[in-house]
Amino acid sequence: MSEHTRPEPPFAAIDADAGPASTASARLAWIAHRLRQTSMRITQAQSVAELRPAALQADALIASLQGHGFDIELTMDLVSELGDQLLARLWCLLAPKDLVDNSCLLVMGSEGRGEQTLKTDQDNGLLLRDGTACDALPEIAASFTAALRDLGYPLCPGGIMLSNTRWRQRATDFRETIRQWCYGTDPEGVMQLAILLDARAVAGDVRLLGDAKAHLWSILPDSDAFFARFASPVGQFDATPGNWWQWLSLRHDEQRQVVDLKKSGSFQIVHGVRALALKHHVDAVSTRERLRELVEHHGMPSALARDVRDALHLLIALRMDHHLRQRRLGQAPDNLVDYRDLGTLEHAQLDSVMAIVKNFRQYLHLHCPFEML
Repeated sequence: MSEHTRPEPPFAAIDADAGPASTASARLAWIAHRLRQTSMRITQAQSVAELRPAALQADALIASLQGHGFDIELTMDLVSELGDQLLARLWCLLAPKDLVDNSCLLVMGSEGRGEQTLKTDQDNGLLLRDGTACDALPEIAASFTAALRDLGYPLCPGGIMLSNTRWRQRATDFRETIRQWCYGTDPEGVMQLAILLDARAVAGDVRLLGDAKAHLWSILPDSDAFFARFASPVGQFDATPGNWWQWLSLRHDEQRQVVDLKKSGSFQIVHGVRALALKHHVDAVSTRERLRELVEHHGMPSALARDVRDALHLLIALRMDHHLRQRRLGQAPDNLVDYRDLGTLEHAQLDSVMAIVKNFRQYLHLHCPFEML
C-alpha cells in the first residue's frame, strides 16, 4: 500500500499505544498531516467534483478535533484556513482570470470573523473594479452559490450570497450603498452595515475591500444616536433577573425546554463588540482581535474583555457539540439546545456566561445607550 493510500490511524488507536505526553504529540502530528493533506487536495483540485472529497475530509477533521477536546480557538482557526482555501479555489475554477483579477471575493458573518466551526449558511459577496465587464457574471455567481451548496454550505436565508445582486456590486455603486446604510431610512441598513464590518477578502484584489471600508470610516456618522441605533439589536433579547433558564430564549411545550444559544448569548457578545469596534474605528474583524484593540487603545477593562472572549468561545463550543449531535441524528442544524442534553458542569458554565453577558450589556450601554431608543 502506498503512502498516499494508507489509512490514517484514528485518535483511538493513537491513544491506545501511547502515554499522555506522546499521545498529545501524536495527535498534533495527526492534525498537521491531515491539514496538509486536505489543503493539498483543495489547491490541486481541477473541478468542483474534485473539491467535494476535500470538503468532506475537512468536516471529518473538525469533528475529530472537537470530539477529542481540542481548544476551540484552534478549531476555529483551522476551519477558517481550510474554508478560505476552498472558496478561493472554487472561485478560480468557475471565474475567468480577468474577472478574478478585477474583483474581490468576500466572506462575511462567522466565516468572515473566523468564528465558524461546522458549515452553516453561506455568507459571501463580490466587489468589482469600476469598468469591469463580464456578461456571464450572473451565471458564474449562480454556479458559485450552487457549487457551495453541493459542497455542504446551505443557502443563506438572508440572501447574503454572490447570486444576490446586492452583494455583487462595482466599487462606486457599493460606496453609495454604504452611504445609504449609514444615512438612509431602511431599517435593515444597520444589519447590512454590520455584515460589511465582518467582511474579509479571500480571493482577488484585496484593495477593493480595503477601499470600501476606508470609505465607510470616512463617512461614518459621529453621533450617539447612530451608535445606539447600531447597537440596538442587542436590546431585542432582554436580560431579566433570575437564573439563566428563566431569561434565556426558552420554548416550552409538552416535551422540551429549549435554550437558544445564539440569541441569548453569542449574538449579544458578537454584535455588542462589533458596535464598540465601529464607534472606535477598530478595523479588526474577529471578535477576539476587536476585544484586544478595545483594551489596548480604547479603555475597555482587560478583565471584562477576557471574560467576554471566554464566554463567546464556550458558547461556540456548546453550539458545535449540538450541531455534531444533530448531524449524527440526521437533523437540520439549529441553535436550540434541549435543557436535558446539558450536563451539570455545562449548566454551571452557562450561569457564568449569562452573568458575563449581563455585565457586558451594562458596559455596552454606557458607550452605545441602545436602551434609550
